[in-house]
Amino acid sequence: MKKISQLDANILIGVLAGSALIYEMILAATLGLLFGDSIFYFSLTIALFILFMGLGSASARWFQKNSFFNLVMAEIVISALGVSCSSAILLVAGLTKKGILASVTAVVLIFTIGFLAGVEIPIIYSITDDTVKKDRRFGYLLFFDYLGALLGAVIFSFILLPKLDLIGSGAFVALLNLIILTFYLFKYGFALRASKMMVVLISFIFLACGWTLLKHDLIQQELDRNIFQIAPTTEIKETFRTRYQKVTLALTPDQDVAEKYKTQIPNEVGAGTRAPWISIYLNNFNQAFSPLGSETDLYHHAFVHPAMVLAGKRENILVLGGGDGLPAKEILKYPEVQNITNVDLDGEWVHFTKTNPLMRAHSFNSLNNPKVHLVVSDAFQWVRQSQEKFDVILVDFPEGIDLPLARSYSLQFLRDLKRLINKGGVISFQVDFFNNPAYWCVVKTMMEAGFNIIPHRVLDPIDDHYGLILLSEDKLDLTSYDQDLRKYSFINPNWVLSRRYMEFYRDEDFIRAQTQGLMTNTFFHPSFLYYYRVTFPWDLFIGNND
Repeated sequence: MKKISQLDANILIGVLAGSALIYEMILAATLGLLFGDSIFYFSLTIALFILFMGLGSASARWFQKNSFFNLVMAEIVISALGVSCSSAILLVAGLTKKGILASVTAVVLIFTIGFLAGVEIPIIYSITDDTVKKDRRFGYLLFFDYLGALLGAVIFSFILLPKLDLIGSGAFVALLNLIILTFYLFKYGFALRASKMMVVLISFIFLACGWTLLKHDLIQQELDRNIFQIAPTTEIKETFRTRYQKVTLALTPDQDVAEKYKTQIPNEVGAGTRAPWISIYLNNFNQAFSPLGSETDLYHHAFVHPAMVLAGKRENILVLGGGDGLPAKEILKYPEVQNITNVDLDGEWVHFTKTNPLMRAHSFNSLNNPKVHLVVSDAFQWVRQSQEKFDVILVDFPEGIDLPLARSYSLQFLRDLKRLINKGGVISFQVDFFNNPAYWCVVKTMMEAGFNIIPHRVLDPIDDHYGLILLSEDKLDLTSYDQDLRKYSFINPNWVLSRRYMEFYRDEDFIRAQTQGLMTNTFFHPSFLYYYRVTFPWDLFIGNND
C-alpha cells in the first residue's frame, strides 16, 4: 500500500484533531445554551470525548484492513455529524421540550465523533512513511494531534463562534475537512481507486456543508422559531450573538397567546387594538413575556416595587444587569427618583435596547432617559471598586447557572454590595426559582453576609417559580406596607405578596428549617451550582416549555 509522507501525516492529523475538538466544543456550547452551567457541560463533553477517543484507538485494529478507505469513511461520517450536531440537538429540544432527549442526542454525537476520531490516529500512523524511526514517527503524530487541538480551540473561540455562530462554525470546519481530504486523495492517487459510493458521499456532504454555511442564519432562525414558539404564528424578529450572550426577540399575536398567559396586564394600544406579545430571551432563557408596550409585567412589578416602597428614600438607585431597560422603566414611575445608575456587562445588548424600535417601545425608552446613567462594566468588579451609596439596589442578572454568574450569589459579592446601601435602603435580588435547595442556599448566604431577609416570589398564576429576595441591614418595618402599596396608582397590590405572606416567609424559624444543612455559596466554592444541578437535572427553561 502506498504510504504518505511524515509531513503530510502531521498536517492531516493536526487538521482532523482540531476539527474533532471544534465539533465537541460546538456540542458543549449548545448544551450550555440549553441547560446553562457551561463549565459543567464543557468539562463533561471533553471528558467523554477523550474517553470515546480512547475506545476508538483501542478498537482501531478492526479497521486496519483497507485502512485508507476506512479513514476516508470515518472522516465523511465525522464531517456529516459535525455540520449537523448543533442543529440536531436544538431540533430535538425544540420538538420535544425534553432535556433528557436532548442530552441523549448529544451523548450519541459525542460518542460517534470521539470514537471515529480515535480510530483515525492509529490508521494514519499505519499509512505513514515508515522510513522514519517508529518512536519519532509516533511522537510527531501525537505532537501535531495536540497542536491541532490547541489551534482548533483558539480558532473556534476567537474567530468561528463570534463570526459564524454554532451552526455556521460546524459547516465551515466540515467543509475544510472535506477539501483537505479530497486534496490528499488526489495527491496520493487514492481518488482513482475511490468507490462510486465514496465519491457520492463526499460530494453530497460537500454540498450540504456549503449550503449550510451560506444559510446558517436562516437555519438558526428556523430552529429558534421552533424552540421559542409560543404559538404557530410566533415570529422571530431578532436573533444575534454578542460577545457575552445570545439574544432572541420574538412576537406572538395576541389572539394566538393561550388564555392562561393573559392575566390582568392591560393590552390596549388603540381603539380595540391589542398588541402582540413580546418574548425576550438571553442565552435561550426567557427574560420577559408580556404585551408589547404594556405598562408593566408580573415579574418586574414584583421585583421592583416592594423594594421601592419599603426603602426610606428613593432618590439614588442602582441597577445591576437590567440591560433590557425594564427595571428602569418601573423605577422611573417614581417622581422622587433623581438618578439611576445602570451597570451592565454587555454593551452590545444595551445599545440594542436603546436603538431597536421594539425594545424602545417595550421599555418606554427608559435607557435613553436623562436620569439613567449607563455603565458598561462587570458588575462584580464595579461593586468592588465603587464608593457611592444608593437608596435602592436592584440585582437583575441573567440566570446564575454558570460559574461567572454564580458570583452574584456569592458571600464575597454580597459583602461588597452591603457597603453601597444607604441607611434604610433596600436591595432586591432575583433568583429565578423559589422554595428549593438552590433558592434557600442563596438565602443562607445572604444571612451569613449580615442581611435581614424577606424571601418572596412573583405572583404569576401560571408559573410561580420566580423567586425574589429583599435584603436590608435592619429589619424592615412592614406595619403599613399594604397601605403604602395602594398609595401608588401604578402598583397593583394583587401582583405582589401582601404583608401577611412576607411576615410568614421571613419568620426566623421557617427560614432556619429551610436552610438547615445547606452550604454557603462562596466565590471559590459555588455550592449554589451543585444545588441547581440536583434540583433541575434535565430541565429546559426555553420557549413555551410548560
